[in-house]
Amino acid sequence: FSLRFGDMTMLKRLSVRYFSRPEYRGKQELRLAPCPQLEELDLDVKPSLAYSQGVGNLFPRLKTLVCRPDDLDAYLDFWNLLQCSTSVEHLRFVYYREDEDHEAQVIIPRVVFPRLKSLVLQSHFNESYRVLRLQERYASFPALTRLEIEGIFIHERELELLATRLSTLNLTHLQVAFTMAERLEDKSVLFRLFRSMVGVRHLILIKSKYDRRDSRHVEYRSCLVADMTSLFHQMKHSPNSLLPRLSCLDLRL
Repeated sequence: FSLRFGDMTMLKRLSVRYFSRPEYRGKQELRLAPCPQLEELDLDVKPSLAYSQGVGNLFPRLKTLVCRPDDLDAYLDFWNLLQCSTSVEHLRFVYYREDEDHEAQVIIPRVVFPRLKSLVLQSHFNESYRVLRLQERYASFPALTRLEIEGIFIHERELELLATRLSTLNLTHLQVAFTMAERLEDKSVLFRLFRSMVGVRHLILIKSKYDRRDSRHVEYRSCLVADMTSLFHQMKHSPNSLLPRLSCLDLRL
Protein backbone atom coordinates (compact mmCIF):
# COMPACT_ATOMS: atom_id res chain seq x y z
CA PHE A 1 0.00 0.00 0.00
CA SER A 2 1.06 3.62 -0.41
CA LEU A 3 0.71 6.61 1.87
CA ARG A 4 0.16 10.04 0.35
CA PHE A 5 2.67 11.99 2.43
CA GLY A 6 1.95 15.06 0.37
CA ASP A 7 -1.50 15.20 2.01
CA MET A 8 -0.02 14.93 5.54
CA THR A 9 2.21 17.95 5.69
CA MET A 10 2.39 18.00 9.52
CA LEU A 11 3.14 14.26 10.01
CA LYS A 12 5.94 13.87 12.55
CA ARG A 13 5.68 10.24 13.66
CA LEU A 14 4.78 7.14 11.66
CA SER A 15 4.63 3.59 13.03
CA VAL A 16 3.48 0.63 10.95
CA ARG A 17 3.52 -2.65 12.90
CA TYR A 18 1.98 -6.06 12.31
CA PHE A 19 1.13 -8.37 15.19
CA SER A 20 0.42 -11.46 13.08
CA ARG A 21 3.05 -13.89 11.84
CA PRO A 22 4.56 -13.11 8.40
CA GLU A 23 3.19 -16.32 6.83
CA TYR A 24 -0.36 -15.29 7.79
CA ARG A 25 -0.29 -11.71 6.61
CA GLY A 26 1.42 -12.29 3.23
CA LYS A 27 3.81 -9.89 1.56
CA GLN A 28 3.25 -6.26 2.50
CA GLU A 29 5.08 -3.27 1.08
CA LEU A 30 4.92 0.38 2.05
CA ARG A 31 5.75 2.95 -0.62
CA LEU A 32 7.52 5.95 0.87
CA ALA A 33 7.74 9.44 -0.57
CA PRO A 34 9.42 12.60 0.82
CA CYS A 35 7.94 13.88 4.06
CA PRO A 36 9.55 17.15 5.24
CA GLN A 37 8.30 17.11 8.87
CA LEU A 38 8.74 13.41 9.74
CA GLU A 39 10.90 12.91 12.86
CA GLU A 40 10.21 9.28 13.93
CA LEU A 41 9.70 6.22 11.73
CA ASP A 42 9.06 2.69 13.03
CA LEU A 43 8.45 -0.03 10.43
CA ASP A 44 8.23 -3.80 10.29
CA VAL A 45 6.84 -3.70 6.77
CA LYS A 46 9.07 -3.76 3.69
CA PRO A 47 9.81 -0.17 2.58
CA SER A 48 9.69 0.79 -1.07
CA LEU A 49 10.92 4.15 -2.31
CA ALA A 50 8.44 5.98 -4.51
CA TYR A 51 11.21 8.24 -5.77
CA SER A 52 14.53 7.39 -7.38
CA GLN A 53 17.66 6.74 -5.33
CA GLY A 54 18.93 10.08 -6.58
CA VAL A 55 16.82 11.86 -3.97
CA GLY A 56 19.34 13.18 -1.45
CA ASN A 57 17.18 12.91 1.64
CA LEU A 58 13.60 11.70 1.86
CA PHE A 59 13.11 12.85 5.45
CA PRO A 60 15.32 15.85 6.26
CA ARG A 61 14.05 16.10 9.88
CA LEU A 62 14.11 12.36 10.66
CA LYS A 63 15.77 11.73 14.04
CA THR A 64 14.68 8.20 15.03
CA LEU A 65 14.38 5.15 12.77
CA VAL A 66 13.41 1.63 13.86
CA CYS A 67 13.79 -1.11 11.24
CA ARG A 68 12.21 -4.56 11.73
CA PRO A 69 12.70 -6.53 8.49
CA ASP A 70 11.38 -10.09 8.44
CA ASP A 71 13.45 -11.39 5.50
CA LEU A 72 16.62 -10.68 3.57
CA ASP A 73 14.91 -8.67 0.83
CA ALA A 74 13.28 -6.37 3.36
CA TYR A 75 16.61 -6.03 5.20
CA LEU A 76 18.32 -4.80 2.02
CA ASP A 77 15.41 -2.46 1.26
CA PHE A 78 15.83 -0.87 4.68
CA TRP A 79 19.45 -0.12 3.79
CA ASN A 80 18.22 1.57 0.60
CA LEU A 81 15.96 3.67 2.81
CA LEU A 82 18.87 4.51 5.12
CA GLN A 83 20.85 5.87 2.20
CA CYS A 84 18.10 8.48 1.84
CA SER A 85 17.87 9.17 5.59
CA THR A 86 21.41 9.86 6.74
CA SER A 87 20.39 12.58 9.20
CA VAL A 88 19.10 10.05 11.77
CA GLU A 89 20.38 10.35 15.34
CA HIS A 90 18.88 7.14 16.77
CA LEU A 91 18.83 3.90 14.78
CA ARG A 92 17.52 0.49 15.84
CA PHE A 93 17.74 -2.70 13.77
CA VAL A 94 15.74 -5.78 14.81
CA TYR A 95 16.59 -8.61 12.45
CA TYR A 96 17.12 -12.34 12.96
CA ARG A 97 17.48 -14.17 9.66
CA GLU A 98 16.21 -17.70 9.14
CA ASP A 99 18.84 -20.45 9.20
CA GLU A 100 18.77 -21.00 5.45
CA ASP A 101 19.65 -17.34 4.84
CA HIS A 102 22.02 -16.92 7.76
CA GLU A 103 25.27 -17.47 5.84
CA ALA A 104 24.22 -15.65 2.67
CA GLN A 105 26.59 -12.90 1.64
CA VAL A 106 25.19 -9.45 2.31
CA ILE A 107 26.79 -6.32 0.93
CA ILE A 108 25.88 -3.25 2.97
CA PRO A 109 26.14 -0.06 0.91
CA ARG A 110 28.63 2.66 1.74
CA VAL A 111 26.76 5.16 3.88
CA VAL A 112 27.77 7.73 6.52
CA PHE A 113 25.54 8.91 9.38
CA PRO A 114 27.20 12.15 10.58
CA ARG A 115 24.64 12.76 13.37
CA LEU A 116 24.02 9.22 14.62
CA LYS A 117 24.40 9.13 18.41
CA SER A 118 22.66 5.89 19.37
CA LEU A 119 22.70 2.50 17.63
CA VAL A 120 20.80 -0.62 18.77
CA LEU A 121 21.52 -3.91 16.99
CA GLN A 122 19.22 -6.82 17.82
CA SER A 123 20.42 -9.46 15.38
CA HIS A 124 22.77 -12.38 14.83
CA PHE A 125 26.38 -11.42 15.49
CA ASN A 126 27.32 -11.72 11.80
CA GLU A 127 24.80 -9.02 10.92
CA SER A 128 25.93 -6.75 13.76
CA TYR A 129 29.56 -7.31 12.77
CA ARG A 130 28.85 -6.16 9.20
CA VAL A 131 27.14 -3.01 10.45
CA LEU A 132 29.91 -2.14 12.91
CA ARG A 133 32.54 -2.75 10.24
CA LEU A 134 31.18 0.27 8.37
CA GLN A 135 32.99 2.46 10.91
CA GLU A 136 36.33 0.85 10.13
CA ARG A 137 35.83 0.97 6.35
CA TYR A 138 34.03 4.30 5.85
CA ALA A 139 34.00 6.09 9.25
CA SER A 140 30.21 5.76 9.06
CA PHE A 141 29.49 6.63 12.72
CA PRO A 142 31.68 9.61 13.65
CA ALA A 143 29.28 10.90 16.35
CA LEU A 144 28.22 7.54 17.84
CA THR A 145 28.45 7.44 21.64
CA ARG A 146 25.82 4.83 22.61
CA LEU A 147 25.73 1.21 21.42
CA GLU A 148 23.43 -1.62 22.46
CA ILE A 149 24.10 -5.00 20.91
CA GLU A 150 22.46 -8.41 21.29
CA GLY A 151 23.19 -11.88 19.95
CA ILE A 152 26.77 -12.13 21.22
CA PHE A 153 27.94 -15.67 21.98
CA ILE A 154 30.58 -16.13 24.64
CA HIS A 155 33.42 -17.73 22.73
CA GLU A 156 36.83 -16.43 21.82
CA ARG A 157 36.29 -15.70 18.13
CA GLU A 158 33.27 -13.45 18.60
CA LEU A 159 34.76 -11.65 21.58
CA GLU A 160 37.93 -10.94 19.59
CA LEU A 161 35.93 -9.59 16.65
CA LEU A 162 33.75 -7.50 18.96
CA ALA A 163 36.84 -6.02 20.62
CA THR A 164 38.23 -5.08 17.21
CA ARG A 165 35.01 -3.33 16.20
CA LEU A 166 34.62 -1.50 19.54
CA SER A 167 38.16 -0.13 19.33
CA THR A 168 37.13 1.90 16.24
CA LEU A 169 34.33 3.71 18.12
CA ASN A 170 34.30 6.49 20.73
CA LEU A 171 31.59 5.13 23.00
CA THR A 172 30.49 6.41 26.39
CA HIS A 173 27.57 3.98 26.84
CA LEU A 174 27.76 0.28 25.97
CA GLN A 175 25.23 -2.49 26.56
CA VAL A 176 26.00 -6.07 25.53
CA ALA A 177 23.50 -8.94 25.82
CA PHE A 178 25.17 -12.32 25.41
CA THR A 179 24.48 -16.05 25.39
CA MET A 180 26.76 -18.64 26.95
CA ALA A 181 28.40 -20.79 24.27
CA GLU A 182 31.51 -22.22 25.89
CA ARG A 183 33.85 -21.87 28.80
CA LEU A 184 36.61 -19.38 28.05
CA GLU A 185 39.99 -21.07 28.11
CA ASP A 186 41.93 -17.94 27.15
CA LYS A 187 41.07 -15.47 29.88
CA SER A 188 43.14 -12.76 28.20
CA VAL A 189 40.37 -12.28 25.64
CA LEU A 190 38.36 -10.54 28.38
CA PHE A 191 41.23 -8.12 28.95
CA ARG A 192 41.36 -7.36 25.24
CA LEU A 193 37.61 -6.83 25.18
CA PHE A 194 37.65 -4.38 28.09
CA ARG A 195 40.73 -2.66 26.68
CA SER A 196 38.62 -1.73 23.63
CA MET A 197 36.22 0.23 25.89
CA VAL A 198 38.63 2.98 26.92
CA GLY A 199 36.09 5.83 26.89
CA VAL A 200 33.07 3.91 28.18
CA ARG A 201 31.45 5.48 31.25
CA HIS A 202 28.32 3.35 31.49
CA LEU A 203 28.67 -0.41 30.92
CA ILE A 204 25.86 -2.98 31.05
CA LEU A 205 26.48 -6.72 30.56
CA ILE A 206 23.38 -8.93 30.36
CA LYS A 207 23.23 -12.71 30.12
CA SER A 208 20.47 -13.91 27.81
CA LYS A 209 17.37 -15.32 29.51
CA TYR A 210 17.22 -18.15 26.96
CA ASP A 211 20.08 -20.18 28.45
CA ARG A 212 19.02 -20.13 32.10
CA ARG A 213 17.68 -23.68 32.12
CA ASP A 214 20.51 -25.34 30.21
CA SER A 215 22.84 -27.12 32.67
CA ARG A 216 25.88 -26.49 30.47
CA HIS A 217 25.11 -22.79 30.29
CA VAL A 218 24.66 -22.64 34.05
CA GLU A 219 28.14 -24.14 34.41
CA TYR A 220 29.58 -21.72 31.85
CA ARG A 221 27.89 -18.82 33.61
CA SER A 222 29.44 -19.81 36.94
CA CYS A 223 32.85 -19.87 35.28
CA LEU A 224 32.20 -16.51 33.64
CA VAL A 225 31.21 -14.95 36.96
CA ALA A 226 34.44 -16.26 38.48
CA ASP A 227 36.43 -14.93 35.52
CA MET A 228 34.73 -11.53 35.79
CA THR A 229 35.38 -11.37 39.53
CA SER A 230 39.03 -12.18 38.98
CA LEU A 231 39.28 -9.66 36.16
CA PHE A 232 37.77 -6.79 38.14
CA HIS A 233 40.00 -7.65 41.12
CA GLN A 234 43.05 -7.43 38.88
CA MET A 235 41.77 -4.18 37.37
CA LYS A 236 41.47 -2.73 40.87
CA HIS A 237 45.14 -3.35 41.60
CA SER A 238 46.49 -2.70 38.11
CA PRO A 239 48.48 0.52 37.54
CA ASN A 240 46.97 0.76 34.05
CA SER A 241 43.21 0.73 34.44
CA LEU A 242 41.29 -0.95 31.63
CA LEU A 243 38.21 1.22 32.17
CA PRO A 244 39.58 4.55 33.39
CA ARG A 245 36.37 6.54 32.77
CA LEU A 246 33.83 4.00 34.01
CA SER A 247 31.31 5.55 36.41
CA CYS A 248 28.47 2.98 36.24
CA LEU A 249 28.77 -0.81 35.97
CA ASP A 250 25.67 -3.01 35.69
CA LEU A 251 26.24 -6.80 35.61
CA ARG A 252 23.17 -8.99 35.04
CA LEU A 253 24.76 -12.42 35.05
